[in-house]
Amino acid sequence: MNFQVRAVLLDIEGTVAPVDFVHKKMFPYVLNALDLFLQEAWETDELGEVLALLAADAGNSSVVEWLPTSSESQQQTFVAHHVRELMATDQKLTGLKQLQGHIWKDGFDNGQLQAPLYPDVVPALTAWKNLGLELHIYSSGSVAAQKLFFGHTTEGDCLHLLSNHYDTKVGGKKEVASYQAILTDLNRQSNQPIRPEDLLFLSDIPEELAAAQGAGLQAGLALRPGNTPVEQDHPFYEVSTFDTLTLSLPSSS
Repeated sequence: MNFQVRAVLLDIEGTVAPVDFVHKKMFPYVLNALDLFLQEAWETDELGEVLALLAADAGNSSVVEWLPTSSESQQQTFVAHHVRELMATDQKLTGLKQLQGHIWKDGFDNGQLQAPLYPDVVPALTAWKNLGLELHIYSSGSVAAQKLFFGHTTEGDCLHLLSNHYDTKVGGKKEVASYQAILTDLNRQSNQPIRPEDLLFLSDIPEELAAAQGAGLQAGLALRPGNTPVEQDHPFYEVSTFDTLTLSLPSSS
């Protein structure tokens, strides 16, 4: 399939890397390290920012309003229980993702975590970048976690291949407005206007692709091993590996 585009927007989980790595390696790492992290980081500014986000996500106007009036130890237990409940239902909330990113940093830095990319990913991204395309990431994981992920892969540091990273601070991935916001941001940075149809979004979630199409983007459905099966009747081009895609700049370039 040939797509004429100026840029590619990529999901992570189930698109460039196996779903299992996130659910069987990254999430358990957070759960195992959570209590100690809260104890050690409790008085830090970075955790204070995370707690404010968690409180807001839970519908509270402040951390003081959210946390129980009790000892620090009890407050930490309350936060840990809340985070585990959010993770048990795979919530895509900004506060949770920020917290996970801080904990994952330790795991990537100490070598306990190393992100496995599908074998076709780095060759494709390299070829697309050499072609002159801009490559961007949009994931529910925080921008900090995304950079850790791509900076510590089984193929080495791949951050040089990527231009921009977006997370749920721009909005939910199933919302049309999120993709409009990304386009607006890209056009603030680009010397050449990027039209909606100049951007290809690749993801394993049909609802995300539908939102992207609603914003005028082109869309491709990643069908990777281990991904959740999708209904046969969908309007998206199916991408089993990136080497099945032929990307080129628009003829007006």
